[in-house]
Amino acid sequence: MSKNTERDSRETRILSMAKRHFETYGYKKTTIDGLVQAVGIAKGTFFLHFKSKEALLLAVYAKIRDEAMQDYLKVMQTASGPAQKVESLLRFALEQLAKQPLFQKLENDPEADLFRRILDLPDSQAELDQALAMLRNLLQAGIDAGELRPDLDLEVLPYILGSLKFLMLHPEMISGDGRLPISRYIDGLVQLTMQGLLKGGSHHD
Repeated sequence: MSKNTERDSRETRILSMAKRHFETYGYKKTTIDGLVQAVGIAKGTFFLHFKSKEALLLAVYAKIRDEAMQDYLKVMQTASGPAQKVESLLRFALEQLAKQPLFQKLENDPEADLFRRILDLPDSQAELDQALAMLRNLLQAGIDAGELRPDLDLEVLPYILGSLKFLMLHPEMISGDGRLPISRYIDGLVQLTMQGLLKGGSHHD
């Protein structure tokens, strides 16, 4: 195994274990000492990869984001037409956040303050602007194709649609503390949203 391959393999193991620890213990109670013991490496070796626990947390987030982007591209390739792409994007965003216990765990962890840390990243504003522009263009394409309502507010709507996914950070509140499966909640939310977007208000599964 080459040095680069060995380093990449070790970093992958650190990130995987860190994600598990953050999900289980939260940010404050996750320690570098505990991580290196679980991974089976020296503490000095850890610092060859990450300069701090905060840097590690952001690296875990980046790995989740990159993996989600690959899945997103596959999902969008199967969608035909702007309206279906909007629906697929909305469903994908909701399902992605719902299946990530890390975000749910850290949402209520003031020590982590994950989303502030993400917003403080140098490229975060540019990425947000790019995502909003992409969604705005997709909605415009739907209007131009006669699939979506022509009176949609393309300045406000991308922000509204983008914010819906954060409902998934509190599954116990939106599901009646488990009485309603999250999958059914997502189905209902997507259906309701698309009925408001589609020209004529019709929605077909």
